[in-house]
Amino acid sequence: MKELETRVRKVDNLGRVVLPKKFRRTHNLNAGAAVDLFFDNDIIIIKPSNGAAIQIECPNTDEQCIV
Repeated sequence: MKELETRVRKVDNLGRVVLPKKFRRTHNLNAGAAVDLFFDNDIIIIKPSNGAAIQIECPNTDEQCIV
């Protein structure tokens, strides 16, 4: 399985996080695009709301997650 690309981003005083340009282009996320947010303890997953399911390796397990 492909290793996840990670970036450190700061949350601003309104709670916003800027998504990297490469990610926005790859997933066709233009200004105003809707995204789905998934929360699992200390993990946050952001997915385009009209995109296909994304399969990732779940942290700290040998299982795979489909979101």
